[in-house]
Amino acid sequence: MKLDRFLEEYPMLIASNEGEAEFGAIRMLCTGLSTPKLGKVLNRACRFLEPNEVYCEIGTFTGYTLISASLCNSDRRFYGIDNFRLLGEQTTEDKREWVRNRLKLNLDHFKFGNQHVIDSDFRNVDLKETIGVFYIDGHHTREEVYENFKWGHQRLANKALILIDDISIAQVGEGVEDWVKDHPGEYREIFRMHSFYDPSDINHYNSVFWNGLSIVTFERGRQ
Repeated sequence: MKLDRFLEEYPMLIASNEGEAEFGAIRMLCTGLSTPKLGKVLNRACRFLEPNEVYCEIGTFTGYTLISASLCNSDRRFYGIDNFRLLGEQTTEDKREWVRNRLKLNLDHFKFGNQHVIDSDFRNVDLKETIGVFYIDGHHTREEVYENFKWGHQRLANKALILIDDISIAQVGEGVEDWVKDHPGEYREIFRMHSFYDPSDINHYNSVFWNGLSIVTFERGRQ
């Protein structure tokens, strides 16, 4: 990935609302759980993928981030991995099928021909592609986030970008801290924004990054 190019632009991507209207419209249609600003940041990051690199996300839900990342990026490939275990052991087959069907409907609406969904636990996926942009939004536990990083490490490009959603809940942020601390040099957290809200407010919604976001850079061999 052209990491330096993204690093030049990302502060203004976050600070400005410019260019978010289209991603806001997509979000309304997809009923996603991420913000237009995140959609914009993912999309812009994917503009800097090298020709042999792909975007990969763990946790696709109804497809908002996968669609946002791939919008107008038709010359790259985009992978979404999800086993649709939304509520852990409480997830019912009916709920899983509803999300699968909604994801299919959304992808049919935004069919760019370069989106690929892998219905599986990420641990069972042997992706052969080189990942330039890696988005983590899977099962929200400290341990699983660490496992997401571990799975992605060997598949990352020599320069890559990792974005981790919902760092303000369920010790997701601590999972990011653990990985970066255990792998100093190659991994650096360059951005962290927490989003806190009253847990009794069932309609909570932070317009910047929902439940927080971390951005981590990766440069293989960096000390």
